Amino acid sequence: MNTLLILSDLTSVLSNTRQEVIGSNNNLISDKYLEIIIVVLVGWAAAAIIMSFVKALLDNRLKYKMIEKDTTEEIIQQVLLSDKTEAKHNSLKWFLLLMGISVGIFISSIFQFGIISIGIILFTTSISFFIYHIYIKKNYHK
Repeated sequence: MNTLLILSDLTSVLSNTRQEVIGSNNNLISDKYLEIIIVVLVGWAAAAIIMSFVKALLDNRLKYKMIEKDTTEEIIQQVLLSDKTEAKHNSLKWFLLLMGISVGIFISSIFQFGIISIGIILFTTSISFFIYHIYIKKNYHK
């Protein structure tokens, strides 16, 4: 569900930035390339939805098998706690990713760099992933 919301937000951002980057007669990014990007994003979103569904299904099956085989409560609690921390880290990762993209689009819209705007968006996105990497490294290596 989150992937669908992200995809719809991203496609609306792409369509709005397309008008700003291309302008009226300036074809920096052709419509063909934007269509390819949108198709790739839709494919990625569909794959992400299917993978998250399969992961939830397999995790559920594992928990039921653990209960059926009379696994100790400590092990079951550890599995359930790991799911909560994983969800928390996943939310933080997506927040930082979208913030990086947003900052890149904001900087690109202010200064009107043209094709360099794509590089700025990629750079700010990579900075957000680096911040996430530092956060994970500090939390798991205490």
